Amino acid sequence: MRVRSKITFLMLVTLSAVASVGRAEEITTTPLIVYASGWARSVAFSPDGTKVLTGAGYPDRTAKLWDASSGSLLRTFSGHDGWVDSVAFSPDGTKVLTGSHDRTAKLWDASNGALLLTMGHVNTVESVAFSPDGTKLLTGSGDMKARLWDAPNGSLLYIFPVGSVVAPVAFSPDGAKVLTGAGYPDHTARLWGTGGSLFVTFAGHTGWITSVAFSPDGTKLLTAAGAPDYVQDNTAMLWDASNGTSLLTFSGHTGNVHSATFSPDGTKVLTGSWDNTAKLWDASNGALLRTFSGHTDWIFSVAFSPDGTKVVTGSSDGTTRLWLADRAPNIGFSEPVQQTNSELAMRFGGCAR
Repeated sequence: MRVRSKITFLMLVTLSAVASVGRAEEITTTPLIVYASGWARSVAFSPDGTKVLTGAGYPDRTAKLWDASSGSLLRTFSGHDGWVDSVAFSPDGTKVLTGSHDRTAKLWDASNGALLLTMGHVNTVESVAFSPDGTKLLTGSGDMKARLWDAPNGSLLYIFPVGSVVAPVAFSPDGAKVLTGAGYPDHTARLWGTGGSLFVTFAGHTGWITSVAFSPDGTKLLTAAGAPDYVQDNTAMLWDASNGTSLLTFSGHTGNVHSATFSPDGTKVLTGSWDNTAKLWDASNGALLRTFSGHTDWIFSVAFSPDGTKVVTGSSDGTTRLWLADRAPNIGFSEPVQQTNSELAMRFGGCAR
């Protein structure tokens, strides 16, 4: 994999909009803000939407907290000895959870960066998640297991015997179920009760499951797959959560779809791919609405802001980028312009928009 040199904070000015044959897909190449995050393997918005959290791969191996509107670096969470593959905020925004190739997950105080807990696997920790009430933690690992932990004290509550590399994990909106995604040789997602009962298996992908998510109402599931095991799936799929029926396939990426998520209202789906683009889809019919183009290397992670108006994309090109989720096309373009944070604050009244 290639690692780009660290890219300074940029503000880029406009290019949008082409129409694809048969539908009004817009191609957006101008982010609002570019954060110099390093190789961003995971990204997340704070619950109030004011901050962005990134997890970095080689050579940084830290998580970083950013001001979402200005791009200012607020805090660095240092302590992992390997890539930080997954990051998450607690529901109240007071804590940060990270998972790393150093075989640990760590819980941090978001306000001061203090390390609160460390939890271990016997292989890489590929993914982490908080329960909706913040009382439990979920981790997925290369040791072919997912683990459920007590958030206050880090005690192990249950081990889910997935039997394949567990790349992604997620809690249901009511916290009563967990979702795991499996790599080689399984290629399925599985829905479990928090006590270990297996409810539904979702089979249909031909590649490694790289991302899983619940719809906001919990009735549907989203999975993404790609090529870590060299099977070119490159799709995301929508499922009925109750019975495992496949509802839609989102096709259009030309590389591994490494991240997929629902918009907060559940009407749209966002995907990020190793084809260097992110795509916005209509969740009801699979129509492609927008392509976010501008990263120069693989996109590892995508997320919506809590109000659904912005999206963030993290890439191995050394940057994390903030975009408007929906915007009318602008005509024309200009070359990227480097500006300092203070210059941006003066120009946009303290908030890039």
